Amino acid sequence: VISSLFISTITNTMVTLQGVFNKQSHHKLVISRYVQSHKICNQSALLALEQVHRQVRRADQQSEELQLTHLISTQLLMDMREEHRRPLITKNPFVCQLRERHPRLVRRLC
Repeated sequence: VISSLFISTITNTMVTLQGVFNKQSHHKLVISRYVQSHKICNQSALLALEQVHRQVRRADQQSEELQLTHLISTQLLMDMREEHRRPLITKNPFVCQLRERHPRLVRRLC
């Protein structure tokens, strides 16, 4: 059972990576064609590529979040989000005090 889960995870990761690679290749091609046909400078082309990569990463992260909502309980997902965001939000003294007094509230806000 564990080995089949491991193989399944590897397979899913490979499929995901292939999808990301295909998206990036397609975006590079679209930008490259536009840059060549409109005689755009390299700096602008690089900025466009960086922006597209950021947007693709954001979309992938949102897609993963959506998949998680179907795989795990809402409570566990909220706990995971709070754990992930804790280092950043606890830098604020107000939020830190609020978290000490009302941990569930802060977890729901995250």
